[in-house]
Amino acid sequence: MKTMKTLRVVSIGLFLLTGIIPAQEPTQFVAAGAGINSPSVQQATGFAAYGRAIADGTYSYTAVQLVAGKASTVETGIARRMLSQGPLSLFALGTAGAAMGEDNFGAAFSGGGVVSVQLPKRISAGRFVFGAKASKTTITGEVKPTFLFGLSWGF
Repeated sequence: MKTMKTLRVVSIGLFLLTGIIPAQEPTQFVAAGAGINSPSVQQATGFAAYGRAIADGTYSYTAVQLVAGKASTVETGIARRMLSQGPLSLFALGTAGAAMGEDNFGAAFSGGGVVSVQLPKRISAGRFVFGAKASKTTITGEVKPTFLFGLSWGF
């Protein structure tokens, strides 16, 4: 019994210390960030995304990814919340869209996951996001891993 009281006090203390207050899930979000495309080659990449809730925990989103000196993509897809625990949320992603290279145009497909962490309210109403995905375009025909990190804001 004493252990449970101690755990409650510690939990309340951590809650107050971090300033993290569970928020209602947003109906829309924007996100932007950077990352590394294909770690063996280490190509810099940047992204921007916009999404809308289409069901509880499910978002339809569109993302633009620019890869330095290579094909860039515009994709639309689904992000589904798989797990949510305190300030952390885990989303599964799946997209399809278009890829544009220097002289080429083709299709692009990707799938992966994103971990989203609520920033302390005293700092920002945003979330820190980092994820990994496997992407394939008809331009290169290769499946390439991409590691991304950035910020998102819900409204």
